[in-house]
Amino acid sequence: MRKYLEQRLEQTSKEGDEGFTLIELLVVLLIIGILLGIAIPTYLSLTGTANKTAAQSNLQTALTGAKAFYVSNNQSYGSVTASGGTNPITGTSLTYSLNATNGSSGPSAIDLDNTINNNTLVMAAQSTNGKCYAIIDLEATNAAAIGSLAASSQSGAWYGSWTAAANACSAKNAEVSTNVTSWSMSTSAW
Repeated sequence: MRKYLEQRLEQTSKEGDEGFTLIELLVVLLIIGILLGIAIPTYLSLTGTANKTAAQSNLQTALTGAKAFYVSNNQSYGSVTASGGTNPITGTSLTYSLNATNGSSGPSAIDLDNTINNNTLVMAAQSTNGKCYAIIDLEATNAAAIGSLAASSQSGAWYGSWTAAANACSAKNAEVSTNVTSWSMSTSAW
């Protein structure tokens, strides 16, 4: 038996190693696990940022189209309701709802409210991470407070955001002071 083992050992040493040991395989698996532990959180944070940016970007696009709509409709947002869910911004994939019960259903679904007056349009869009982003476009100084946006606020675009429950990201909810507690004329409010 001893002679057989010696011959087998000698034969193996002449042929050389032909595979990986269990320890080597475990070390490789450990390295792969560590790399995945680093890569997955980075990937998840990037997708969260992308989702947030999609809603914000779509609202900016909607604002551009809304301003064009305002100018082409005798400087009034009053007829936005007459467009009944159609997209006044041609060439985009955005969809609009007007005072929808459930509000925005995602980054490309913009909920609108023009019931304040003909010079004011409120828009809201929900990101996939649950954050709701809103813009109030004042084409003239507002006479009354709009939620937490004070009366006589400067005309222009006002930006705000809040964490919304499911089906609660609507333009009407953007007008509630307990949702958006502060508005800013820069996108830093987002």
